[in-house]
Amino acid sequence: MSLRSLLTLATLAVVPSYAQNQTTWVVTSFITEIYSSSSTVKYDSTPVTPVQRSTSLDIVTSYTTEAPSSQDKTVTHWVTEQVTLPVSTYTEAVTTTLSTPLKITSNGTSTIVNWVSPVLATVTLSPTACADSVSPARSTPPSKVVTEYTGTYSPFPGQVTTTPTAWPTAVTTYIHLTVSSRVLTHIGSTVTVTSTATGYNWLSTTTVSTNKTFTVAPFKYTSTVYLHTLTTTSSDYQLAYTTAAATACPETPTVTRAAQCAPSNLIAERDNHGAAIQLLPLDWAFPIGFPSTLIGIPGMDASACCQLCLDNEGCAASEWTIEWSGACRLYYYVHGNDTCGADVTLEYYGDSHAFPRQASYVQAGCGQLKYYGVKDPFCPTCEVTA
Repeated sequence: MSLRSLLTLATLAVVPSYAQNQTTWVVTSFITEIYSSSSTVKYDSTPVTPVQRSTSLDIVTSYTTEAPSSQDKTVTHWVTEQVTLPVSTYTEAVTTTLSTPLKITSNGTSTIVNWVSPVLATVTLSPTACADSVSPARSTPPSKVVTEYTGTYSPFPGQVTTTPTAWPTAVTTYIHLTVSSRVLTHIGSTVTVTSTATGYNWLSTTTVSTNKTFTVAPFKYTSTVYLHTLTTTSSDYQLAYTTAAATACPETPTVTRAAQCAPSNLIAERDNHGAAIQLLPLDWAFPIGFPSTLIGIPGMDASACCQLCLDNEGCAASEWTIEWSGACRLYYYVHGNDTCGADVTLEYYGDSHAFPRQASYVQAGCGQLKYYGVKDPFCPTCEVTA
């Protein structure tokens, strides 16, 4: 510990002086807060995407006034007085212990991860135009296309296969907040207490030391490290894309799709909520970074997305979502040689924030789908009722 020319040691000497004034003051204290909310939904025969949402906030504040009470209050005022003390002498003794160098042996493992991006599957896309759409005889593609759905389809348990006649168009959420407080009037005297804090200033200091020189040796040690290197390979599977050759354009082109891809047969709602797939990125590969979009393949409707999965071998399931601006996800299982997932199920759920048919349109390919239940995707651990 070294000495300083000015060293302040603070102690407190309370010297109270009292002053009394008759006064009145009001104290407001919080009692309780009650929160409630409700929503109203407007419907129309034409769907609106996205559904317009608005919020109305109503705050009511109530005060309970009680009879005045007698009470005194104390206010403390602090002042500081400085006291100068004579010269002080301080002596410091130092003892040094020299350390014997230590020997340290340690073992460790260094892991090097090599990331590779193998192609898990190649998705064959449908052509965007007919082969002769730019020929002099037909400068534009046919304006009318007929879509036919063939085969049979057995709905999943609990699946809704009827198209609604009324669609939600606007939602208004009403939030009501009631805050209760207590107002209490005090009548009494205000007592002012003055307390003094005394500070001690040293006028000057003198340092006293012995005539001995101490040599402090640095702490040393010898270390032997045995380091093992382990190399592992991790795969970030990707999907590749190719486009099928265009065919000639008939006068009235016909698009044929499987029955499960009909709009009414796609899984778009469960338990009065919109549907969505519960994604596990470490288990499933899907389109990411496709040209012109980050997630999914653009330029198709939900039915075309379903058929694209069926047309590509190894596609476990398809998901077309409104929030992706109509982009299509195809799911491929990344473990083992079977991208369909074999006995592994891809789970989907009812989004507690989405209206029916206002989230995803899901359908199975060569994989299996399983309904999880209603879930809040922003709070997966929260308990949600259907």
